[in-house]
Amino acid sequence: ATPFSTYQAITSEGLDMAGDRFLADLTSNGWHGQFSIDFMAHLLLIGGWVAWRQCFSLGACILGILCLLGGGLFSFAYIILLSFLVKNDPKQLLLGTRTNT
Repeated sequence: ATPFSTYQAITSEGLDMAGDRFLADLTSNGWHGQFSIDFMAHLLLIGGWVAWRQCFSLGACILGILCLLGGGLFSFAYIILLSFLVKNDPKQLLLGTRTNT
């Protein structure tokens, strides 16, 4: 559903409109502003966590930025792939290279 709705939004309004719409909603005082602030906080937290779990290495920082810019479309795919790579070990999934410290 997310890739389809993203495609629909890009084809109907263009890619450059996303930032303008998001910033306008961010500064509004209604539910659009609340949702945008909540969503931005989510993206910042998930991007920070991705970078943190690999001790802020260059690759981890790049993945964190991709989570921030790619939203749920990238973040959810990353977490699902990661869960397979760590064989569903929750400690390894959450802490990454920090499991030994």
